[in-house]
Order: sequence, then structure tokens, then C-alpha cells
Amino acid sequence: MSNIPPHDEFAEEAILSELCMRPDEVFDRVSVILKPEYFFANSRKLIYECVEELQRAGTHVDFTAIATALKDKNQLAAVGGTQYLLTLVNTVPSAILHLEQHALTIRDKWRLRQAVALFQAKAAEAFGGNLGGDQQWLETIEADLSVLVHDLREQTTVTLGTVVSQLLSQLQGPAEEASSKSGLLDLDKMIHGFYDGDLIVIAARPSIGKSTLGQNLALNISHPEEVATLIVSPEMPREQVAMRMLSCDSKIEYGKFRARAFTPADWPTLTAAVDRLGKRPIWINDTASITVLEIRAIARQLARAIEQQRAERKAKRLGLVVVDYLQLVKGIQTKSSNREQEVASVSRDLKAMAKELHVPVIAIAALNREVERRSGKEKRPKMSDLRETGSTEYDADTVILMDRPDYYDRADRPGQCDLIIGKQRNGPTGTVTVQYDKAYMKFNNFIHGEVDTGAGSEWFQDM
Repeated sequence: MSNIPPHDEFAEEAILSELCMRPDEVFDRVSVILKPEYFFANSRKLIYECVEELQRAGTHVDFTAIATALKDKNQLAAVGGTQYLLTLVNTVPSAILHLEQHALTIRDKWRLRQAVALFQAKAAEAFGGNLGGDQQWLETIEADLSVLVHDLREQTTVTLGTVVSQLLSQLQGPAEEASSKSGLLDLDKMIHGFYDGDLIVIAARPSIGKSTLGQNLALNISHPEEVATLIVSPEMPREQVAMRMLSCDSKIEYGKFRARAFTPADWPTLTAAVDRLGKRPIWINDTASITVLEIRAIARQLARAIEQQRAERKAKRLGLVVVDYLQLVKGIQTKSSNREQEVASVSRDLKAMAKELHVPVIAIAALNREVERRSGKEKRPKMSDLRETGSTEYDADTVILMDRPDYYDRADRPGQCDLIIGKQRNGPTGTVTVQYDKAYMKFNNFIHGEVDTGAGSEWFQDM
């Protein structure tokens, strides 16, 4: 019986060989599955780690760049020198058709090694009598195994049409336990829409409606056969995102979706909304604990797929990425870094992603608790309330702070929401008012003290 831990040398070398020859395409396909530590041999781990760092930095990646970067880090000899890199390129058979399968094999072998190590450690504890209570010890084994079983990095990006079609049958069942224009006229007058390469931060305290605004903007900007949008939602499950969009489109109260309290008259309206949203080129990814590197790979894959499928007329370009929300995206962690520095790395990398992909990126962000400690009109958010989110206010091209007076006093301008343009790198700051119809999870234009039904916005005209 071999004592060598589980691994697949061929799969590891196949991935690295393709990375040396087709770095961008291959990295986008495997980075949502692999991490450097998944590689068994330290030499191969160092090579993959090097490619990951070059990709994060936005540096051109090729055989020479990888060799140079390894040399600069005094790791070239540790991986076997340029001779080993040449061996990868020249002698390993092509695996371009089976990249994802090889990546999954590498990950699964890593999980087996983790399980072996866990069982060995627990066996040593049992033989040594260091259990700290039999029941407690068994529970720690169960918890550790659960982490291994559920720590999957699989692609979970699906079209909105797929989600709402599946959701329709669920809604008939029992209730659950427990540069693009925004479509908001006054906001567009102030910021002139969202420009490619810009990072737009929308910030508010909980329950003000920041996620709803981000989802509305993704709807407004998407257009069948023209513009696609991507929503990355580490916090909210895709079914919940879809329910909000169905409520917005169908004008059926959101509460009915959660309670499954539809009337017979609602069903034709609901099915019509499912059909309309199914034609919208909107993609949703609800992977938890996602990194910016993974978001970038997903967005790049989607943009490439859109380009390749233009003949099918689903969309011509990726027009917006919405990340909801900033503080739930995993940043670069080091032994000396704190949470503020980690969030700062996220906002910095999101800005770099926007520039690289030539697409506007909206990052939803939570304001710090200082807002709640103030009284009266002082609760109105200001730029300093973003300070605890690292360098976010500096990385952003535009910062929009949300204020709903009726959240604190129901009699104070009910249904109105102020969008405070606290920063605009290439334009003025100021405030615009929109109407928030919470029952339908929808923001409308607000003109001369009246709710606008959507004149001037193609999305609202479609409804």
C-alpha cells in the first residue's frame, strides 16, 4: 500500500502547461475552481500562484513573464528552472478540451488529502486521550468534515430566465419557512449615465434599499439583443433576486411572493413577467465568499461568451457588473492586514477590473454605524461615513449615498429617497430625489413632486 497522499500529477501538469500557452482563457476557466494550495507538488503550487499574482496585477502573462516573475521571487530554481517550464510546454499533451475536469480532479484530490490529514490528526488525539469529552470530540469531527464537503468553488452563474422559470413552479408551492443610462432621469442628468471603466459605489445603512437599487439598475440597463448585465450576489440567493425582479416587473406586491399569497388574477400577470424577464440578458452569480479574482474571471468569461454568441442575438456586449455587496467580497489577507485593509484591496481590485473589462462596475456598500448614533437631520449620510471601508471613497469614480427620511420618521417625505452624489470624479456633486415603491421593490423617477411612470426610460415603457 502506497503512503503517497492522493494527487494527480498529470492533471496538475496539464493545467500548468495550458496556462503557459493560453494564460488568459485558461485562467478564466479554472480560477473559479482552483486555489494554489490545491496543487500537491510545491513546485507546481508556486507556478500557479505566480500566474494568479500576474493576473491580479493585470500584467501580460506568457512563458517569459512567468519565468521572470519566479526568478524575481527567487523561486525559479525551486520549481525546476526554465527547463521544467519548457517541459510543461513541449511535452505535456494538450488538455484545452478538458480543463474544468482536470481542475475538478485537482481540487478533489486536495480534499481527499485534507480528509486524510484530518483523520490522522483525530486518530492521534484518540490514541493520546486528548479528547476533551467524547461527544464534543465527535462533534468537531463532524464540523470539520462538513467544511470539506461544502467547500465547493463551482460555477453558479445562471441566466435570470433560468431562475425565474424554475421559480414559477416553486411559487405555486407552500410558503418558505421563515456607458449605460440608469433609467432614472434626474440621476442621469446629474451623472450622465455610467461610463465604461468606472467604479460606482452605492452606499447606505441596512434596509434603505441599496440592493434593490442595484438590481433595478441591472434591469434598466439590460436590453434584449443589445446589453447584458451581471449581478454578483454573495449575500442574497439568486431566487430572492429573481423574486424582487418579478415583483418589480409584474407590479405584484413582493409580500405575496414570500407568503405565496397570489390571487387567480395574479397568475397571468406573473407568467407574462417571467416571459419578459426570460428575454433579458441578465446573469446572476450567488457564490458565497467570492473573491475579486473570481468575479473578474466570471465577467471575462461572460463577456467572451457574449462576443462568441452574437449570432444568436442574445446581447452584443456586457454593459454592467453589480457587486452586492462590497464588504462580503473576500480581499487579499496577510498576517499583518486588518479588515479595513482587506476591504481596501477589494475596492482597488474592483476598479482595476472595471478598467480592464471596459465596463461600469457598481459596488453596493454598507455605511458604518456612526449614522445611527446621530439624531434628527444629522442621520443624513455623508462621505465620512464611508471611511471605515478602507480606500473605497478614493477608488470610486462616483459615490452615491442613499437617504430615506421616512425610514426614521414615516411622516417625513414618505416614499421619497434622496440619492446624494457625494463624489463624481468628472462632474458635479449634489442630490436627486427618486420615488421608492417598496411594495414592488422598485425605484421610479420623481418629477415635480409626483411619481413618474417611466416616460423617457425604455425599461419603464416596456412595463
